[in-house]
Amino acid sequence: MPYRETFAAVPPGELVAFADSAGLIAIAVNSGDAAQRLGLPPGAHVRLAPTP
Repeated sequence: MPYRETFAAVPPGELVAFADSAGLIAIAVNSGDAAQRLGLPPGAHVRLAPTP
């Protein structure tokens, strides 16, 4: 998924990573639900790694 300034920087339905207001990396779906799309329960921990 791309890292952008805001979740609105990707088309609707696309995953995106961005820095939230607390300075943490957030994963979102523009106009959607990232937890549901990724099958993640509340409080799930995820690991992000760069792609080559």
